[in-house]
Amino acid sequence: MNLIELIGLPGAGKSTIVNSLIKNHDEYDTYTGSIKVNWDIFCLFKLLFLIILHFPMILYIISFSSFNKLPNNLKVLAYHLKLFLFLQKKLKNSNFLIIDQGILQSLVSVVVDTKSEIGKFGYIILKFYIKYYRKKLNIQIIFLFVEIATSFKRIRIRNSKTTRFDYWDDHKVKSNLRKYQSILNYIYQVIPNEDKELINSISDSKLIKSGWIDKK
Repeated sequence: MNLIELIGLPGAGKSTIVNSLIKNHDEYDTYTGSIKVNWDIFCLFKLLFLIILHFPMILYIISFSSFNKLPNNLKVLAYHLKLFLFLQKKLKNSNFLIIDQGILQSLVSVVVDTKSEIGKFGYIILKFYIKYYRKKLNIQIIFLFVEIATSFKRIRIRNSKTTRFDYWDDHKVKSNLRKYQSILNYIYQVIPNEDKELINSISDSKLIKSGWIDKK
């Protein structure tokens, strides 16, 4: 099983590419949108294990979230754990899966809205979970690079409200985009060269022609 995850700033083109793959290339197993998990006893035990495993992350969020942001940041973490369970189940039935909002992108969302820059403790936590997720989900990444200014412009002109960035004022959006980019850069550095690709935001057809996702 292989999980190809598109990562990048909001507005980089991740969902656009995956939606185009869904529409035009049914030979690829792709996923975008909401997630559903069947909460049986086995799944609940796995969730309990994940909560224990993510205790350092919970501690980090509690320590570095302002009081009014804490409930929402914990909600984002809850979604993150649910996403991990969903992807594990999805990959059991897929040899190859392309996703636009995967577990590493979700990991960035968990920590981006804390009240300080990611310090040494934060990066140690991130590195641990990056390695854990890669081991469990066999992740390879395609990093869609866009400039922060381009990302900001696309966030402001798009009609859909898909991320928290769509609801923030201009100053907060720009500040968190810089933080978001630094975390994405760290993820890119941690992942081995053979399991990553850095490209500009491009169409699905060019991505296929490049051969990078032709791994059925």
